[in-house]
Amino acid sequence: MTAIDQNSVRSRRPQGLIGKLAERYEGSVQEITLQNNSGVVAQVDDIKVDTATNDHLYTFLINGELVQYQADATATKAEICDGLAAAFITTPLARGYATCVSDGVDNITITAIYPGIGWTITNVDSKCTLTNTTANATASSVGFGLAIMSLGYQAGEDDELGAKAASALFTPQVMTITPTYVASAEVAITVINKHTGLVIASFAAVSDTDLADLCAELAAGLNTQLPNNSVIADGSSGTEVTLTAEVAGLEFDAYVLVGDQGASVPTFTVAYTTGPSPSTSLLKAFAGISKWSSNDEDLTIATDDPAYAANVPMKVVKKGEVWVHSEQTITHKQTVYVELGTTNTGMFYNTNSSTRLSLPASMAVWERDGRAADGDNLAVIRLNVA
Repeated sequence: MTAIDQNSVRSRRPQGLIGKLAERYEGSVQEITLQNNSGVVAQVDDIKVDTATNDHLYTFLINGELVQYQADATATKAEICDGLAAAFITTPLARGYATCVSDGVDNITITAIYPGIGWTITNVDSKCTLTNTTANATASSVGFGLAIMSLGYQAGEDDELGAKAASALFTPQVMTITPTYVASAEVAITVINKHTGLVIASFAAVSDTDLADLCAELAAGLNTQLPNNSVIADGSSGTEVTLTAEVAGLEFDAYVLVGDQGASVPTFTVAYTTGPSPSTSLLKAFAGISKWSSNDEDLTIATDDPAYAANVPMKVVKKGEVWVHSEQTITHKQTVYVELGTTNTGMFYNTNSSTRLSLPASMAVWERDGRAADGDNLAVIRLNVA
């Protein structure tokens, strides 16, 4: 009987599975369960009243349910919109799907109450125009070893929702800085990338003409320093400087310093117009990595692509060490970047790009490379472990 070469066996054995906990990790592990709501989009429809006709019955059907409003002898578009919105709300099988709001001018907007649960509108009155502003989208599957973000809680439900981290799920963060003009005084704005903790731009301008010139000069100076795919500054309003994240999901901050060179010290206001919040920041929404599960089957026959199905609970590792797919050469303690674009969404990298954002070392770092000669394409990420 031939003896077994244990070293050979060890070298051929896969070091781990995508999404599985690293066996050599001896620290405490934290996991949470989120309902897979990845890819869900709330449907939005607009119905515009094109013509106001006296004594006309305005109607449409939503999933076959009639919504109608009888115009009076002095019909206006605003009155018809208000009437249709009120009729929608009092129609049980209509209001169960969506909210309906009149703009008080010539349009009603119908918005899904539950993202992913849509409807069909038919038989729209000939004096109106229907526009599907946002198409309904149901949830999609989520593979193992991917970046997961929390979507919070659905109205009236107890389950916390989760999805693959993607820019499409974020609204870009916006900050608005409004300085006052004091001749000869200096105003400086500094912008910080919260993912790295580094200053990415700092520019000072002298108030030498008027407020519009000061805002334009500050914005132009900042834009010469701000890296690509970070933040863009805009001073075109003439009264303020607006800072906007170029990659949805990027969190940043800014502060202002003013000088006393003028007759008085300039005042200023800083407004967080949008965010920072889980809806604008990957740092605030990041929940962890989708965990390997032996209970979830392959999505397609004769393949190796197990995943969490749509609308089912999925385990997410919040703290610990997890195997993920990686075709890069990983070095210990390298920065972790999350892909937020439409290709390879939620996958992890050690290099930056126009669609990736980094996680601070306090949240995640690459622990070790797991690639073997037989092409395992694995690596370990260490989550929330100092």
